[in-house]
Amino acid sequence: IPVLEPGEHIAEKIEIAGQPFTFSAIGMGNPHCVVFVESVASFPLDKIGPEAEFHSFFPERVNFEIVELRTPGKVLMRVWERGVGETLACGTGMCAVLAAGVREGKLPRAVEVHSPGGSCDLRWNAETNRISLLGPAEVVYGGEVDVDRLFKRTPAGTVRL
Repeated sequence: IPVLEPGEHIAEKIEIAGQPFTFSAIGMGNPHCVVFVESVASFPLDKIGPEAEFHSFFPERVNFEIVELRTPGKVLMRVWERGVGETLACGTGMCAVLAAGVREGKLPRAVEVHSPGGSCDLRWNAETNRISLLGPAEVVYGGEVDVDRLFKRTPAGTVRL
């Protein structure tokens, strides 16, 4: 993933908002910074999340997952998604959690990940090096966009935001 210092970054130290953390940088088609914490419920994600997203180590910003180990095959997760804020769940974030946990020696290759939006079962196949995720998908919001009101068209027909 795009980072200030190229290379692999697994279980490394970083300071975010003046606090020390151990993180793993994981790429799942998008960048993730995974941090294992004592309690996801009491973690101030609303304060630390934006600081992590815009941390100078991640020049293109980053998704920030906090993870609490419950049992060897079960974790709790919350996520701060870049450009959005805290979300109920994140499929690539869950996969990044599994990858970081296995790489750090904290998780087996099969886990149950619980987030505020629901739970998923994940497996990392050692032979194929692929992670599979099985769980529900639900619509949590719907809306309509009036494109003509959103964009202003110039006389030449170009679109301006």
